[in-house]
Amino acid sequence: GLWRIKTNDFRVENKDIHLRTKAEIEWPVDQSQSPWMDLLVSFEAPTIEYASRYFPVGMMKPALVEWLDYSLVAGRIPYGEAMFHGELGDFPFARNDGVFEVRFNIDNGILDYAQEWPRIEEIDAEIVFNNNSMEINVAGGKSLSSTLRKTKVSIRDLTANPAMLMVRGNAAGPASDALRFIRESPLNKKFGPYFSNATVMGWAGLTLSLDKPWAKAPPKIDGVLNLVNSRLLMGQGGLDFNDINGELRFTEEGLFAHDIEAT
Repeated sequence: GLWRIKTNDFRVENKDIHLRTKAEIEWPVDQSQSPWMDLLVSFEAPTIEYASRYFPVGMMKPALVEWLDYSLVAGRIPYGEAMFHGELGDFPFARNDGVFEVRFNIDNGILDYAQEWPRIEEIDAEIVFNNNSMEINVAGGKSLSSTLRKTKVSIRDLTANPAMLMVRGNAAGPASDALRFIRESPLNKKFGPYFSNATVMGWAGLTLSLDKPWAKAPPKIDGVLNLVNSRLLMGQGGLDFNDINGELRFTEEGLFAHDIEAT
């Protein structure tokens, strides 16, 4: 035998979140059998500050739960949906034997995706938990003084040990942001001494790939800075490069110039 619980419109409202739930649960009397649930939730929240309380933290490592707590700094959730279909014992459905998804939008948010790296502000994004993965798709926002284009922050396997945080982003803005990005991130330790007294002017585009494991291993970085009619002054009395055009690539290993032209 089993217990069957069904609701077509169960509502919860508090200062954190507003929920509307449609659910059907079958709970076997035999405790050796797993309960089954079909759940659909719609929700909105005036602030994302407390949203991580409602995320699937049970399948995440403690470090990931901590990351959600500090990374989602601010923003509003105008609408979101959550879906669960399957046996609770099979969650998080690594064999695709069920469906779990949380999907919501965030307006005017702040994402502190990695400590010691410049955070993303004024973001409009969609956040998706799908079975054991997470994606944050940023449609717009700012980092430092640059405007973000299509950017994705993702974790393919929330249950992995260690899990891998991946950032794939594009931005455009003042070339001076390139130096700020170096000085205000862990890149400063390796590259800062080369540009400690430098000044850069003009416009630049940035493409960044960052893979950061949840372990003590260093991140893997691959970035391309596309300089357009820029100027680089290497300190007072130093070299002065004008009309710089071309690509400057940087990785965790070093800096590499590609088809750079200057006068």
